[in-house]
Amino acid sequence: MSYNITGCDIAESKDFYITKADYEALQAEFAEDERLPECNILDEGWVKLSTKVKGDKIYPKNFWWGGNDYSLELLKEKVLPAFKGSADLVLIWEGGDSVSGLRYKGGKVTKHSVGYVLGDAKK
Repeated sequence: MSYNITGCDIAESKDFYITKADYEALQAEFAEDERLPECNILDEGWVKLSTKVKGDKIYPKNFWWGGNDYSLELLKEKVLPAFKGSADLVLIWEGGDSVSGLRYKGGKVTKHSVGYVLGDAKK
């Protein structure tokens, strides 16, 4: 039985973006790859709904990603390295059964455990 990523959130980021040219290159590379998860940033809807575009840079406000172990390797080896800046991503597995983290910094992706912290009190 496979275990799938059902959500991916940006916990923190600094100047995290992908150029339009790099984004289009990824789209072209994976256009026919049926193993690409249904929920992924290469979907045109992601740019329209979950990013801020400034000039030729696409800054994610939200990160669409899901799928199985193949999609995780694809994210780590192909997708994140196309970005600039840094980001901490929280991966939600099977709707919250577990969480894990990826840190992208200096062109490298590392795996991390994830802890929970309460923020400021709400009024």
